[in-house]
Formats: sequence, structure tokens, C-alpha cells
Amino acid sequence: MGALDIAARRLSVTVTGEGRAAGAWAAPRRGPRRGPRTGVAELGRPRSHAVRHWVVPPNLEGDIELVAISEDQFSERMPRLKAGYAEHLRATGMSAERAAEKSEEVHARLLPDGQPRHQDRLLTVLVGGVPGGLLWLGPLDDEPGVWWVWQIEVDETLRGRGVGRAAMKEAAEVVRAGGGHSLGLDVFGDNLAARRLYDSLGFRTTKLQMRLAF
Repeated sequence: MGALDIAARRLSVTVTGEGRAAGAWAAPRRGPRRGPRTGVAELGRPRSHAVRHWVVPPNLEGDIELVAISEDQFSERMPRLKAGYAEHLRATGMSAERAAEKSEEVHARLLPDGQPRHQDRLLTVLVGGVPGGLLWLGPLDDEPGVWWVWQIEVDETLRGRGVGRAAMKEAAEVVRAGGGHSLGLDVFGDNLAARRLYDSLGFRTTKLQMRLAF
């Protein structure tokens, strides 16, 4: 079943003219309602209301697959990954120019000759058979058995729906299959959603950097 074929559940809440949401949780009104101006009991008077709908997207955690990235996906996503990394660096106080340079330096080291290192795994995250993200990981040169997540990206429309969680669980299986015994990553301090995800998956903090800006 494709990602576009998954029907979202829908919640309907009626909001009355008085701002009260009508539903099973609303306390029943007892007796006639008094008019705000005349004090005369108003029975059966229609009240203005609006119906608002909240769409509750389904969790997609069970519909995830990792496959080797295609050349087209690699070419499409790489500029966005570089720009995203530079944006995170700027959030730490780094100048825009230096952040862009740093991003290019890091990706040049990870992509010798413009291609991933032979020991790395650059994978497309398929959601219902449709590309919905990227996972890039590989072993560290100076710590045998330790693998690192160089980049993980989930398309914005799919965030908060279990895709990142499922991808990280699959990443652990990739590491085990590659002979690794642990998986690490870097996370920027302002990325609270990612930090909560990694904490819930059992990652523990091994290094913490802090900075005071003037």
C-alpha cells in the first residue's frame, strides 16, 4: 500500500457560538437557557456553530523499508543535506559564510571524489514504497565496531509519524549485519524533537558541548 493510499483518521469537533466544543466530554446543560439580555427562557432557539475538522495522520512506522539510494535520489538530496547542515551550524552562532564552508568540508571528507566511501551505507527510506527520506551511516575509522549516523533526513510531510523511529531501528540492524556493536550520532542542541526520539530509543549522551555567545 502506497503512502498516498493510507487514509487518515478524522476527528470532528463542533464549536458553538459561545466557544464551547460539543462532544462526549461536554457537560450537559440542565434546564432552559436564560437569554443574556431579557432573562426569558429560550427553548429550542438555534445557535450558530461551526464544524472544524482535525486530521489525525496514521503512524507509518510499520510501512518503512531501507534500500540503496539511486543516483537520482543522491543527486536530488545531497544539496539539501549540505544546506540543512549549514543551517544547523548557523543556529549555533556560526556565520553564514563559515557554516557553508564547514558543511562543504565535512561532506567532502565523507564523499571522496563526490561518492560515498565504500564502507558506508547511503540508503533511501521508502514509506509505502515511495521515497520519504535518507539514512547515511558507516563505521568509524578509529573505533572498530562503532558505526555513526552521518545524516538522517525525513521529508517534512512525514515527520512526527514514526518514520524516523522506524529508520533508526532499521539502522541498528544494518550495523549488526555489518559486524558493528554500537551506533552513535551527533545531534544539535536546538533539535529537541530528535533528542527526544534518540532518548526514547535508548541512546545515551556521551559528549555535550556548550557555548556562550557575546
